[in-house]
Amino acid sequence: MIGISFTQKTLAARKRIALVAHDHCKVFLLDWAERQKDKLAQHELVATGTTGLLLQQRLDLPVESMISGPLGGDQMGCDASLAVDANL
Repeated sequence: MIGISFTQKTLAARKRIALVAHDHCKVFLLDWAERQKDKLAQHELVATGTTGLLLQQRLDLPVESMISGPLGGDQMGCDASLAVDANL
């Protein structure tokens, strides 16, 4: 049998969360984010261009907006979320 080693890691209470939605799904993300506003307020939020602007307006929370998703914002959001932990 192959031995598997496990590691345990404690995550910080404040996380960096990337929020991305294609045009036809933005309403669903905005509605979900509004319902989760109290929880999202405890974290650092990153989103692609228009989505970030709409989230800021709807939630009245700071959201770091990347460039538009099709122009590379989707990748930037993922990189920004992962970059918080230098061990990833």
